[in-house]
Amino acid sequence: AWGFALSPDGQTVAACAGGQVGLWNVTTRKLISILDPEVPGWLMSMAFSPDGRTLAIADYDQRQARLWDVANRMQIGHLDTKEHLIGVAYSRDGKTIVTTGGSLYQSDSASDVVIWDMTTKQKIHTLLGATSWVYQATFSPDGQTLAASGGDGAVTIWKVATGEMIARLSGHHGFVEPVTFSSDGEILAAGDAQGYVWLWNWRSRRVESVFRAHDRPIYTILFSPDEQSLITTSRDHTARMWDRKTWRGTVRFAGHVGAVSVGRLFPDGQTLVTSSQDGSIKFWDVRNQFLDNVLGTH
Repeated sequence: AWGFALSPDGQTVAACAGGQVGLWNVTTRKLISILDPEVPGWLMSMAFSPDGRTLAIADYDQRQARLWDVANRMQIGHLDTKEHLIGVAYSRDGKTIVTTGGSLYQSDSASDVVIWDMTTKQKIHTLLGATSWVYQATFSPDGQTLAASGGDGAVTIWKVATGEMIARLSGHHGFVEPVTFSSDGEILAAGDAQGYVWLWNWRSRRVESVFRAHDRPIYTILFSPDEQSLITTSRDHTARMWDRKTWRGTVRFAGHVGAVSVGRLFPDGQTLVTSSQDGSIKFWDVRNQFLDNVLGTH
C-alpha cells in the first residue's frame, strides 16, 4: 500500500484496501470502516491533521487531495492541483497543508508545490525552485520552513511566510524521496535513490553525515523520539534502525515481500508500523525486536 497514515494518538491506521481507503483500530487490528469509496486514481499518500479529525488523501491520477471528516466518515472538501498529486502533509498547527506533485519518475516533469490555507481551502503560495517532480514536503517543527525532495536530486527549502526559496541542498545520488527535520529543526535527513542517508545542517548547507543504509531507494526516514536512532524503509523490502553515533545498523525489520513504502513510529517510540506494496501492514516491537502483528489490506 502506498497510501498510509497513522493517527497522532496512535489509535487508528488509514490505508488503501483494494482501491478504497479503510480505517483500522490499532488495538483490535479490526477494520472500522471504509472511508473513501473506490476510485480509479492511484492514492499516493495520506495524512491525518494534528488533531486527528481530518484525513487528507492524495489522489495521483485525479490530481486532487480529498479531505475527510474521520469521525463522521464524510468528505468535507478537496484541493485541486495542477500536476499529478504525490504528497500531502500538514503543518504542526494544522492551519496549513502542503501538496507536492509532478509526473513520478519522469525527469522532465514539471514540479508542483503548493501551500494551502485549511480554513479557506485556498492557495497561499505556489513554491518555485524545484526542477522536477516533488515526492514529499515537510514543515519544520516551528512551522517557519518547508523542505521538499524529488526527481531533481536536491532538497529545496523555502520560507513558509513568504514562499521565498532560501536553500537547495544537492549532491545526492539520483532522486530523493524522504526528507524530515530533527525535533529541534536544525538537522534535515534525506534518503536517495542509491540507498544513502544524508544528514544536513541546512542552515550552513553542510553535510554532517552520510552513510549507505540500503542498496535500493529509501522511502522513509524517521528520527526516534530521543533522537538517538534513525529508522529507514526501502524498496529492498526491509526497514532498519541505525545508531546515530556510529551509524551502525542495530535492528533489521524483515518480513515484507514487497517494497516498504511507508514507516511510522507510535508516539511512545516503542512500536514501528510498516506498510508495504505487498499489501500488508506490520507492527514491530522496537525494543524487543520482534514482529508484533500483521494487518492485511487486500
